[in-house]
Amino acid sequence: MKKISLTSIISVASVFLFAIPAIAATTASLSPATVNITAGKSFNVTVAVNPQGTSNYVEKLEVDYPASDLEVTSFSLGNNWIALTQSGYDSVDNTNGILIKSAGYPKGISGSTMFGTITFRAKQAGSGSIKIGSNSLAYTTSSHSAITGNSAQYTVLAVNRPVGPAVGGANTAGQETVNTLSTSTQSDQTQSSNLQAAVAASGASSANYTWLWILILIVIVVVIVWYVYKKRTPPEA
Repeated sequence: MKKISLTSIISVASVFLFAIPAIAATTASLSPATVNITAGKSFNVTVAVNPQGTSNYVEKLEVDYPASDLEVTSFSLGNNWIALTQSGYDSVDNTNGILIKSAGYPKGISGSTMFGTITFRAKQAGSGSIKIGSNSLAYTTSSHSAITGNSAQYTVLAVNRPVGPAVGGANTAGQETVNTLSTSTQSDQTQSSNLQAAVAASGASSANYTWLWILILIVIVVVIVWYVYKKRTPPEA
């Protein structure tokens, strides 16, 4: 960190002590003017001030934003600025959506100068504007005036979390699983059908053999009866 001389600090503080209204208007600009971001992501907005020819030594910037959609995660001051951390001049309020940052420029600025960079995090889907607040002030050595500026428009998109295949696409893994299950089911059905056919064929075969043995047994019985009858019948004279 650069060493700041006592003279520089005193000169910056004296601006606040002896300030009176001034005619010259200082403007502030936010860049980029349009932001498109996904919820959960972060983005930066830079703030530049322009005294339009009048020498400014201290700037108090208020930036308003919708706290429901955005939150400030950090702020970095531009080069050569000296931060003023007094109460009421340096705060971040993510509940009400108000950032206040103040800093002095020991040698003064008269043209467009980068004041700092704000880092926002997009909390949820929505849209709105980031604005220079009405309490923003520019200080010269003997006066102060309101700072006016543009607004930055933002759009926060919802996070897409696909739960299935895209439209017109294919869930290859799912198809493979379904095909595997289908093939397995068909295989089981085929095996079951084959088993039933085998049992039926076995039963039919067993029935055929049973009737064959019965027929043979009947023939044997008839032959034996005929033979016995033949033996007992005397021959005719």
